[in-house]
Amino acid sequence: MPTVTLYENGNARLSQPPISSFGLFTIGRYEINENELTVTHSENVSATFEISDSGDTLTLKSASLGFTQVGAVYKYRSNADYLSQYPEIEGETLS
Repeated sequence: MPTVTLYENGNARLSQPPISSFGLFTIGRYEINENELTVTHSENVSATFEISDSGDTLTLKSASLGFTQVGAVYKYRSNADYLSQYPEIEGETLS
């Protein structure tokens, strides 16, 4: 399943899993309209999500890219939480 990354400046990234033969190497844009998030990479690549749980949960409503399934749920996870699954290298901090 792809990951969704939103940036404060309106940019967005939809990351495809490594098994995918379709790569998104550019930064897209996102737009929020009430409880709906739309991430667009080009005219023919986009995904629309329903926003819930105070913004911590996204449910995929539609998408025009592979390795997605309508109804898939995306949960917010901070970088610190993500990196905590990896062992620390002695003398170095993961960031």
